[in-house]
Amino acid sequence: MHSLRIGEPDVTSVWATGCLLAGCCHGRPHRCGIRYSARSSAVGVPASLLGARLFPIQLLEVLWLALIVVPGSVLLLRGHSSSFGNAVVWYVISYAAARFVFELARADAGRLYFRGVSEPQWTALGLSFVTVTTILGGVLQTARWIEWSAVVTAGILLIVTIALTRRKPLDRDLLSGWHIQQVADAVKWVSLQSSQVLLSGSAMPSMQHAGRTSLGFRIVTEHADRHRVGYARYTLSHIGAPITLRNGRALAALVCALTAPNSHYELVRGRDGEYDLVIPCEKSKKLCQFSVMPRDRP
Repeated sequence: MHSLRIGEPDVTSVWATGCLLAGCCHGRPHRCGIRYSARSSAVGVPASLLGARLFPIQLLEVLWLALIVVPGSVLLLRGHSSSFGNAVVWYVISYAAARFVFELARADAGRLYFRGVSEPQWTALGLSFVTVTTILGGVLQTARWIEWSAVVTAGILLIVTIALTRRKPLDRDLLSGWHIQQVADAVKWVSLQSSQVLLSGSAMPSMQHAGRTSLGFRIVTEHADRHRVGYARYTLSHIGAPITLRNGRALAALVCALTAPNSHYELVRGRDGEYDLVIPCEKSKKLCQFSVMPRDRP
């Protein structure tokens, strides 16, 4: 039984490594990431994110699990009466807390959400409280510092969960996995429409192409030869209400990560809650930075 407990993190790390190679449980679009090919679409990477750099959150999970094994093995092999309980609680609490944080960086749409909190996050919160209950009920014998670590971790996860559930729907769903895929679909669609118009030679000076997500965000681009003008320009807006500065920055950073992850961008805010996003097409060593400037409109 003790050997089985030591091997649990290793088994989980093998599973996470498989996710990293296959592309399932992938992270958000990011300037530092992995590009997946078309064969990964059958596993978990949608077509809209193929070719985009996705943050390797699975790799962080593997590294964290490797770090858990060493202190967990030391706690188990000490030979004290509380060694088994210490090792079990250490693994459960350490992985639950890390998994809760890792979920904030994932972008796969396969997981369920309730009030902006994913199913694994709810599971991590529940496991932390079950662990505390077993300790206080005397089911597991643990050292005092392990006991307090479990109580503090459970309390922190509860506070963070409450804070996440109290966010407004637009704030909590903007960077959820399913909405990130909708934004990627919208960006790819407007870019494709603009390219087809340019190739056909039927572009009009005022012609625009718009994509929309189920949350009401609109992404509009004008036809233009991006390689000739040197930049890509998007207009970001919301159908129901003006976009807040925080959501404008988040949406602009997402579009930049999807289209030109190594470029910087300029974000210009208008009076009616819209934002103009300008992304240079030429390769740049600068990171994705933003500069928000007011703009007067007639």
